[in-house]
Amino acid sequence: MRRSGVFGLVGVGLLATLGAAGNLQADEVAAAPPQGRSGKVGVDAIAHGPGLDARLEEIRRRIEENLSYPPLARWRDVSGAAIVEFEVTEQGRTQGVRLAQSSGVALLDDAAQHAVATVIDLPIVHGRLSIPIRFELTGSR
Repeated sequence: MRRSGVFGLVGVGLLATLGAAGNLQADEVAAAPPQGRSGKVGVDAIAHGPGLDARLEEIRRRIEENLSYPPLARWRDVSGAAIVEFEVTEQGRTQGVRLAQSSGVALLDDAAQHAVATVIDLPIVHGRLSIPIRFELTGSR
């Protein structure tokens, strides 16, 4: 597969992408009474090393590298987007992986969850993360 930029994997006629780093969201700790997401602020519980944004970008990149477009979905000319939620353990693995929003296609949902569930060596971020994963076919097969 040939990589295209930092936002996706490109192969012969396919594209599987994750949202930009700003779309990978860590759970937020309320600094004031909750009034939707705008009433919350992110808190970085790790005092040393790369900052929260850099760690989130690295998590996004590693999941992207672990993502593959299901051959049957490609053959059927299927595309869609899913949102997967998870936590990162102290050992750099994911836990509590769940589909927060379906793409409407089980093959794509399974591939998105698998990419998140099997990624390893992630930087630690405390709290629950949410990442959009989009599968698109591009050009001819």
